Amino acid sequence: MLPTTVRSALLIVVAALVALSAPAGAVPSMAKKGLHTEAEYRILVIKGKEPARDVDALVATPDAYRIVVWQCLPEFTKESDTTRVMEWVRNGGTLWFQDCRLAPYFGMEADPLLKAELKGLKEHKGEYGGNKKQKGAATFAIAPPGRHEVLQGVDAVQVYLLLVGDDLYSAVHFTDDMTPLLKVELVKGQPLYDKIVAGMIFPGKGRVIFKPLVFSEQFTGDRFQINLLEWSAGFGVPNFASPSGQKDGPAPATPVSSTTTTDRIECADNTVVDGTIVNKFFKLVLYEPELSTGDIATTAAAVIRIRIDGFRDQVELRDGRKMVGSVQFPDDLQVKDAQGKVRKFRKLEISRITFGPLPGAPAPSPAPQTSPSPDGKAPSDK
Repeated sequence: MLPTTVRSALLIVVAALVALSAPAGAVPSMAKKGLHTEAEYRILVIKGKEPARDVDALVATPDAYRIVVWQCLPEFTKESDTTRVMEWVRNGGTLWFQDCRLAPYFGMEADPLLKAELKGLKEHKGEYGGNKKQKGAATFAIAPPGRHEVLQGVDAVQVYLLLVGDDLYSAVHFTDDMTPLLKVELVKGQPLYDKIVAGMIFPGKGRVIFKPLVFSEQFTGDRFQINLLEWSAGFGVPNFASPSGQKDGPAPATPVSSTTTTDRIECADNTVVDGTIVNKFFKLVLYEPELSTGDIATTAAAVIRIRIDGFRDQVELRDGRKMVGSVQFPDDLQVKDAQGKVRKFRKLEISRITFGPLPGAPAPSPAPQTSPSPDGKAPSDK
């Protein structure tokens, strides 16, 4: 179980933003004391067919809220309501929205992405404004150069973009008064700088933030969510560094089993499980020199260290090569114990994986040809 402060902070991200995955939990332990509670964030989610009632409450008690999340569809959004919300923003409030069709109401310019422009696009239905099957697409986005403080520890984020027209997905136009947070790449591999999937402007004393829904357990989505939530509420970006200046890492594990099997899983709760990893492959996303993803055979890996600096993972191969990026287990990590029972582990439950053989265990079979190429890059998905 996560500590109460962490669990509350992450649950409100899910409740307010309708995040598309389970609440993120794999944050460094040094950050736990810095996260605030649900009550302290003071979030008002405005959705449904009659937003005027929520806007009335906002205007009547403006200090009761720190963040307003606008999730009304365009047909239910009226200028008479958004004008009042923007006045609250100019007096120091923070507004989040994600449907670019509403951008003119909130000081931005709509500039949807064409389906053909997006790299790695997958159709997806998510929850928005009370509709649990709103059409959209999942893709990945990258933090741009000239990074704002909310991008500390953020590289790549998997996002859900609303479908806003025929083969058009929600994005806004990059303007001189905008601070970009997330951009996408074209299919041809070039950055798309004039269209932004997350960015912010600063009307008066407040902030308007355009952002998509985020898959919190993919890439560095959890860090992005936590940073932005804390900062938007006026608390600043959490400090993920230990007092010594080193990034906080997992505590030493305490063994709970000692069988002489193949592999070892060191868990975030300091327990250790020995067994045989069932998964034949895992995915590795590399951030540099450009975002790429591919499968790596488990027989090719020696050690996987999760969140070595608070957000990146490190993969060490049997031939000595090391790669840093984001490790993903599409079907969870599955481990068979000595009795033949298979346990599943989510990434957020793991701190380190050591691939056998452990002392007294049989050696694994040679790595197949699908292991990373000699230059250290994982093969790109096609």
